[in-house]
Amino acid sequence: MGYRKLLRPFERAPSRCRRARLVAVPGSLPPTGPRVLPLTDFDHVWKELGLLSEPWLGRTLRRDYALQFARKPPPFRGISIVQWANPGETEALRVEVSSLLHRGAVAAVSAEDAHRGLYSPYFLVPKKSGGARPILDLRLLNEHIVTRSFCMLTTKQLLECVRPGDWMTSIDLTDAYFHVPVVPEHRKFLRFAIGEEQYEYCRLPFGYTLAQRTFSKCAEAALEPLRRQGIRILKYIDDWLILAASRQDAEAHTGSVLRHISRLGFVVNREKSSLQPAQSALYLGLHLNSQSMRASLSAERSFALTQMGQRVLGSPLVPARQIMSLLGMMAAAHPVVRLGPLHMRRLQRWFSRLRLHPTMDKGKMVCASTAARVDIQYWLTPGLLSRGVPLGCVPFHTEVFTDASLTGWGGVLGQSSVGGVWSGPRCHINLLEMEAVRRVLLHFSVQLEGAHVRVRSDNSTVVSYLNRQGGVRSSRLHNLTLEIILWATSHLASLRARYVPGVLNVGANRMSRGGPPRDEWGLAPDVAREVWSRFGRPVADLFASAENAQCPLWFSLRSTDEPPLGVDALAHKQWPAGLLYAFSPLHLMLPLLQRIRQEGLSVVVIAPNSPNARWFPSLVELAVRGLGHSRTDSGR
Repeated sequence: MGYRKLLRPFERAPSRCRRARLVAVPGSLPPTGPRVLPLTDFDHVWKELGLLSEPWLGRTLRRDYALQFARKPPPFRGISIVQWANPGETEALRVEVSSLLHRGAVAAVSAEDAHRGLYSPYFLVPKKSGGARPILDLRLLNEHIVTRSFCMLTTKQLLECVRPGDWMTSIDLTDAYFHVPVVPEHRKFLRFAIGEEQYEYCRLPFGYTLAQRTFSKCAEAALEPLRRQGIRILKYIDDWLILAASRQDAEAHTGSVLRHISRLGFVVNREKSSLQPAQSALYLGLHLNSQSMRASLSAERSFALTQMGQRVLGSPLVPARQIMSLLGMMAAAHPVVRLGPLHMRRLQRWFSRLRLHPTMDKGKMVCASTAARVDIQYWLTPGLLSRGVPLGCVPFHTEVFTDASLTGWGGVLGQSSVGGVWSGPRCHINLLEMEAVRRVLLHFSVQLEGAHVRVRSDNSTVVSYLNRQGGVRSSRLHNLTLEIILWATSHLASLRARYVPGVLNVGANRMSRGGPPRDEWGLAPDVAREVWSRFGRPVADLFASAENAQCPLWFSLRSTDEPPLGVDALAHKQWPAGLLYAFSPLHLMLPLLQRIRQEGLSVVVIAPNSPNARWFPSLVELAVRGLGHSRTDSGR
């Protein structure tokens, strides 16, 4: 299926414009749908609610969004006209453009203004829900746009946030990016042409490299006051999940969210949303069940992955694009597939050794190795994809410290230790460190049976291989990791690893490198006294060091501190009775709050005023329950 790019005789062809991949949607007649108004029409509401404190957001909602150029915008290179060879396909494009015009997302360009700006290839990709999604091939423009990172919800974070018995609803927004208008002077860089007609995007288009980040920042600001109220909302661009402890709370919170975002100008796609609370939900292609506390692939994604795997196994030679597609499906699915990463490594290692170009060689025929086929066959095991993995956060884990040198190995579990010397030929230090992990786990197997275990090692390669369930660079190291992971699957509730530095910087050296680490800050003495006067003096500090401990009894994350209560509070089943104190590292906030909730503990928790953090609604919920009022103090 092809297309032809036509240039008017007096225009020069773009020398750097790449050929776009066009996806036909024959006969597609997308519905016009509701008209999404720009958020700038509601800036007075945002201001009234105090949501414009961030300068960037204030400028965007007052004066529209300006494309973030890193250097001078690309010059005019002619009007690039993309037409389908099939008239029916061209008509599908015109129907979609008509819908975009109706929704105010694009506007026609006048003839006198047409010969400037940047014209990009325009094509459609089919939506899973039907209809088509318009895409501008903005790769040339994106080369001139700044690179900015931002955090998105990961599958691991999603799984950790679901609690037993949660009730869930989901909200899907209509035309999410079209909520954000583009400044008029930059719309000329978002142009495309069909036949003799030229158009430009007035709203943020798919294909712009910062589109996800831009909309996500708007959504984060909008959701902040809801999270301050303790409403638990998970957000992945325009797909939102609301969780609550009861059906009544879920209904009330969903209603609050809908009313709030409607005031701010967001339009909800009620057909794609699930607004009736349930204890099972489909979200981001995953089936979440808070009764069984399991997460698994949706039936649709399971079918697609199984079909692709069978297609690869069913033929001795397959196009490289099918292997790429299968690996992509596996990579997206492995967080909810038992031992999923472990059974990708041989397939990945074989394919990486082919050294194929991801674009130019995707049509090349390849023959999967025997080892690669074994990995694929595992993913096709009946019931594997529907079985899923456990939901929830692990509030308690048992820590095992391991180490190795060229002469011997050792490990520590609580007050017990074990060690030995190597015999036989010398191996690479990474192999020795991993072998030390294996021997230490086997030695303490009785004490560790059924526990959530965290291995602490000063070897980053070992930590990576354990957490990623193997790797592709070293087959010997992968095979040893495979042995450990399979043993852990039969004897442990879970196995994770965490890096612990062999040498810790202290004092002036620490300050010369930018101050204490984020988990080493403590309250000033006068502030601590004020906190004690309000809540009482705690008997133990759960996260401290020799330099910042606030109580005579304290835990530390460092064994070198020789803490009186031990290393890592979360690794200890028993905490001192009475009021406790916690100034926790941010990455440990979620398991800390989970343990406080489960055990009904009284803890003075110091935390930043970060409403959009995943743990913040849980903190508000516990504070309201413990203090008997509906709001936490600012910054606490």
